[in-house]
Amino acid sequence: MCKKVSFLIFLVLLVGLGVGSASAADPDLIGWWKFDEGAGTIAADSSGLGNDGKFGPEGAPKWVAGKFGGAIYLDGADDYINIDVIANDMPANNNITVSAWVMQTTPDAGNVIGGNESGGGHDFIFGVTAGGQLLIEADTVHNYGSGLNDGQWHMITYVRNGTTAYLYIDGVQVGTETPGGDPHREVQWSIGQE
Repeated sequence: MCKKVSFLIFLVLLVGLGVGSASAADPDLIGWWKFDEGAGTIAADSSGLGNDGKFGPEGAPKWVAGKFGGAIYLDGADDYINIDVIANDMPANNNITVSAWVMQTTPDAGNVIGGNESGGGHDFIFGVTAGGQLLIEADTVHNYGSGLNDGQWHMITYVRNGTTAYLYIDGVQVGTETPGGDPHREVQWSIGQE
């Protein structure tokens, strides 16, 4: 299991293809957590599907200023946001796009979003390594790019289209892979924890 890392996060999860911008009227949007609440224990989903995130029973994520509006600070010890509610909206073909603005504030590895079947193995983890690389586990672990651990905001993106996945840092493609696993069957999802 990967140690969690402190992040400031703004996250969008889309079904389908492309890395374009999202709007709440987009029918392919599964989750859009802007973290603009500033208080409370619910991260509202702006997708229109009601996939609100709930702060995990352990830890206490903190509301902070982000790249655009709000963000969430995860301490790297026990903070996370439960988003199991997205499981019913995941596409059977596993074609998804995940984008997040992240700022790595510690030199540790950590997960931005992850899914698993029942608390055991997992078919999808998207995060950052201690060395500042993009980390993806879609049945097999791979690292791509560099420079994410510089204390600056970075947009990280994973696009899965059939048998090919594309990885981006700040809009620049840093990797291509043949993903395995079946994220569609995962029932437990979280921001900040696997």
